[in-house]
Amino acid sequence: SRKDWQGLRALAERWIKAQPHNEPAWVGLGEAEGALGHDVQAIDAYLQALQINPQNADAWNNLGNAYFRSGQHAQAIEAYRQALQINPQFDLAWNDLGNARDDAGQHSQAIEAERQALQINPQFAQAWYNLGNAYFHSGQYAQAIEAYRQALQINPRYAKAWKNMGIAYGGAGQFAQSIVAERQALKNNPQDTGAWFLLGIAYMYAGQQEQAIAVYQHLKALDPALAQKLFDQIVPK
Repeated sequence: SRKDWQGLRALAERWIKAQPHNEPAWVGLGEAEGALGHDVQAIDAYLQALQINPQNADAWNNLGNAYFRSGQHAQAIEAYRQALQINPQFDLAWNDLGNARDDAGQHSQAIEAERQALQINPQFAQAWYNLGNAYFHSGQYAQAIEAYRQALQINPRYAKAWKNMGIAYGGAGQFAQSIVAERQALKNNPQDTGAWFLLGIAYMYAGQQEQAIAVYQHLKALDPALAQKLFDQIVPK
């Protein structure tokens, strides 16, 4: 909880005041600041920890995450690379590097990084999910669908994977499968307004106008603005 993270931050600050070169205290401060949404302070704390011990791969990876959350993709990528120079078997760092590269538009490098993560840990559902995203963003819909399928074999309740699989099926023109995937996403997260919108679009492209209108009616209660956007798509002007 937020209160717990505030307590950890206060404790870490006391440790640092007593022992300015206490590396774990700086790392703990970085984790607390990041969890509280203070990424600038988190970055500073991790940099302090890494001045004390530049070989801390976890701190480099956490620094990369803080840079990524603050939109500094180049710095995030470099931090992840530093973590991987120290520990080339760091599956989480490969996954995070892939995610950052994909977000920066470097889709082929993202695919390569996610495949490295999965070579180390084939049961890493999030890496399969991120691999699917990178394939989708590079227009490789069949490969994206297969990657999402692998994520869902590991975690059948992975709502975001169902949702993005539905988008990939739509990109491939397979609207019946898109409907099935979006319904599975909503089964696991009924409040996902984006999935409701995508379901309505899939029904429209599948030629199921009545079902698309029914989705619009349901979405009106959740997000009237998004429902109107769906209505404008599915009802000819």
